[in-house]
Amino acid sequence: MRDTFRAFAPTNLPVTHCSLLGLQGQVPQWLTDPTALTQIYASLCTAQVQPPSLPPMDAGTCQVTYLLGLSQARALQEQSVAAKTLQQRHKNARELADWLQSTNIGRTLHSCLPEDIMVYLTTHWLPRHAGTTTKSGHKLAAPGSLSGVKSSLATELEQLG
Repeated sequence: MRDTFRAFAPTNLPVTHCSLLGLQGQVPQWLTDPTALTQIYASLCTAQVQPPSLPPMDAGTCQVTYLLGLSQARALQEQSVAAKTLQQRHKNARELADWLQSTNIGRTLHSCLPEDIMVYLTTHWLPRHAGTTTKSGHKLAAPGSLSGVKSSLATELEQLG
């Protein structure tokens, strides 16, 4: 971005001392001049788009490359997390998937709504994971456990897309 601005910047304007856009503490005055910015914007909008430097892939090669890339990205994500954490995330996601299937609402991990997860947590997960007994005799899940499963599900669902 910085190089793009410099390429279209008027060269005769003085530089003022400021920190913006990572320009080593120096910002050209034209960045704060509305007329200069309008000229730069107009130049950027009318600049010719360069053709891609790589030849287009055929459909088969594209699909294979894309699937391989997704597989490698997934492997990289899994390597960045401790095995025990990854297993717990998958376990929590499987439990949610099983519950979704048992409800017959027609949703899966890919299509569930935030409301589905709230209902799952309050009606299924909390009663089955209560480990602490209160003074009144009620069993409750520890707040940290609930927070952990929410975080685990959020990560797993985010990775599913």
